[in-house]
Amino acid sequence: MNSNKDNKAEYFENFPLTVVFPRWFFALAEMGLASYFVFKFGFRSGLIFLIYGFVGVFVLLPLARCTRCFYYGRVCNFGLGKWASFFFPESRDKIYSSAYGYTIFLWPIRIIPLGLGFIPILGAIRFALGVPSGEIGDMANAVIQSLQVIPHGLFVIYLLVIFLHRRYYRSRSCPRCYHRSDCPVYDKNSLIETRG
Repeated sequence: MNSNKDNKAEYFENFPLTVVFPRWFFALAEMGLASYFVFKFGFRSGLIFLIYGFVGVFVLLPLARCTRCFYYGRVCNFGLGKWASFFFPESRDKIYSSAYGYTIFLWPIRIIPLGLGFIPILGAIRFALGVPSGEIGDMANAVIQSLQVIPHGLFVIYLLVIFLHRRYYRSRSCPRCYHRSDCPVYDKNSLIETRG
């Protein structure tokens, strides 16, 4: 352990696997449930979603963050630092949050399953309120029927996994990370500082 560049907190040179493995457990649980929702919508959609998720985590994330990270070539809290160093050259721009905006391309990995999970809930609310169907209502019914109604309990579990994963890394990873002071995940103001 060392003091970080500002001597404000201690950080891990390499994260222990006892931190990395739970993150992968949460990520796999989240992706498994998300994939279930998308596959329930349609097989082709599910396949495209899985491929996009794989490319997002193993290509887009390393290019946007890992190549600029202190943990490039080391074991980071998600375990991609060493992996990224085998496939991508280290960036000359070592400002960690400088390419954070590109992570917008990772948003569909969460937005799509969240949307598909909320559609049946909205349909149930519409049905409970007795909202008459019309052209829009008929389209909503068709989408809901094509989903065959994702079990609400499973969707709640999915939301709980997302919540617990975030709580886990914010409590176990972020406080011991070298980039704690300049990471947009930990401190949203770090993005403002890179612009100014």
